[in-house]
Amino acid sequence: MPSFPLTYPTNTKLAPRSIDFTSKTIATQFRSPYTGTTQTYRYGGQWWELTLTYAPLFQTDAEELTGFLNALAGTSGTFTYKLPSKFLISSNVGITTTATGNDFTVSSGIVQVGKYGYDGSSKRLVQFTTATSLFPKLIPSTSYTINTTTGVNLRLATNDINFSVDEMMLTGITVPFVEAI
Repeated sequence: MPSFPLTYPTNTKLAPRSIDFTSKTIATQFRSPYTGTTQTYRYGGQWWELTLTYAPLFQTDAEELTGFLNALAGTSGTFTYKLPSKFLISSNVGITTTATGNDFTVSSGIVQVGKYGYDGSSKRLVQFTTATSLFPKLIPSTSYTINTTTGVNLRLATNDINFSVDEMMLTGITVPFVEAI
């Protein structure tokens, strides 16, 4: 049994062609059957889901990728993934979250709205949504260094891995992942 997190393959041919980002927030809405008014309650849970789509792969590259995915043993295994640099902040940013866990004050670095970084201690993916707010919610009143090097810990979103092979023996793979928190 391998020890987790696994290391993502370094084969440059296994860089995804596209990455779909899905931000997830747990919230519930109640609607009155009499008046139609609503009440919304937002719980604390927030995380990222990423879907990686790979360009058609030749057999040896596809075997390397499917071997790695199968080594994850379904949703039980984790790995550390680093986004391409174009998505990331340009340098580390020191922040201290406020009582909400979403808002922060900056102690060092420059915030780039819309860019991503990693919380080095938990290996969470963090996006700066404004100059003073981020997603997902982190532990309130805690100091963090959001960096560009540690990566995000992911796991398969399901226990199933699907891929297709065409008549040219090219393999297409799209895989959904969820943050391993």
